[in-house]
Amino acid sequence: MTLQPVAERVSWLRANTIFQDLPEELVSAIAQCLSEQILQGNQRLILEDTEPDALYILKSGRLESYRTRKTTAAQVVSLLPGTVLHLRELLLDRPTEQTIVALADSQLWRLSGKRLKELAQEHPALNQELSQLLAEELAQLSAQLLQEQERQQALRPYVVPKVSRGVVGASRYAVRLRQDVRKATSAKPDENNRRSPILIFGEPGLNKDNLAALIHFGSTNKKEPLIKLNCETLRAVDLFGRGESKPGLLDWIQSGTLLLNNIQDLDADLKAPIVQLLQTGKYTPVTRAGDAPGPAKTSRAWVLMIAEQNMPQFTKCSTVKRIKVPPLRVRKADMESVVNYYIQLECKKCGQAKPKITPEALRRLQSYNFPGNLRELEGLVERAIAQSESSRRLTEELFWAEGQNSSSVQSDQRLQSLSQVSS
Repeated sequence: MTLQPVAERVSWLRANTIFQDLPEELVSAIAQCLSEQILQGNQRLILEDTEPDALYILKSGRLESYRTRKTTAAQVVSLLPGTVLHLRELLLDRPTEQTIVALADSQLWRLSGKRLKELAQEHPALNQELSQLLAEELAQLSAQLLQEQERQQALRPYVVPKVSRGVVGASRYAVRLRQDVRKATSAKPDENNRRSPILIFGEPGLNKDNLAALIHFGSTNKKEPLIKLNCETLRAVDLFGRGESKPGLLDWIQSGTLLLNNIQDLDADLKAPIVQLLQTGKYTPVTRAGDAPGPAKTSRAWVLMIAEQNMPQFTKCSTVKRIKVPPLRVRKADMESVVNYYIQLECKKCGQAKPKITPEALRRLQSYNFPGNLRELEGLVERAIAQSESSRRLTEELFWAEGQNSSSVQSDQRLQSLSQVSS
């Protein structure tokens, strides 16, 4: 790809970048020193906390910038043509705070940091203009930082920070479930940059919320926040906001992932607005009694839903995908793998060596139907480990020490608890 003539570069820079208010002779001085660089899709331009060696201008294509965070989801910003990169860092001799990668093949114009400083010395007016641009950029960054702090504070109570576990087992049910998850993670946004909503449904105790986290963190949306809302207590004003005075969670989450937990418990008044959100991506902020409805807004959030059964009211939209999670009682072939997986997790948490489960104990577990599904099995494993006193063998008695009848009573109690938080 041939670099444009200087006059065309000047015209483009003045029309599309922050250099639009600079005198033409200064923009021309910059344009004459530009070279071209092509960045392939998924190629990284620079890593956070490293010093940039050049000023870059995105001519065509699409980049994204983000900073890795240990405790919260990375804040991702899409960069479009006309974006000027590293001006502040070069003028202040500071490392960049953002990792920048190409989302698609991109054309950049490059001006080395050394040559930028030489131009500033050769053209004193340029140095003054760049200082003014820097001041404006710092003011804008300060406003963005304040907004991001407000966003993090609003989302923090609902953020799901990571996946807790995978799908274990080799049965046809486990294989199919992994395939469904993989298919969901690989789905691409449509022409409006919207992802198809997904309903994950199945009996209580199947860790459906973890499957939703697997889908989110396995997708290209993983750098955006994932928030989980309990539909039983969800209020319209919290989700949709109230005009400009009170942003809702859909405003704060932007293009992140919204997980609606136990959608069968959704308030009746919220069902129609949620259906509209699923079908069109649009929602209307709440208004006070007597006020005229405000304009509809468009959400870019990816909506995932969890339910105990299929919900035709929410899946009638052709864009909604469904994932049915099989109960543990039909996955007898996976019992040994799942039990050993839970034993490994519990022993790692307790800091003790992993014991072996006896054949008798395994057969007893395989013969039980587990109405509480994975949650109930995990509880049995935790109790067996706690009662084992670091024994190298987990016997049938350690799992069922209180007897089958007592275990059934406990299962009923666990089911009552699971019905309140049925994931």
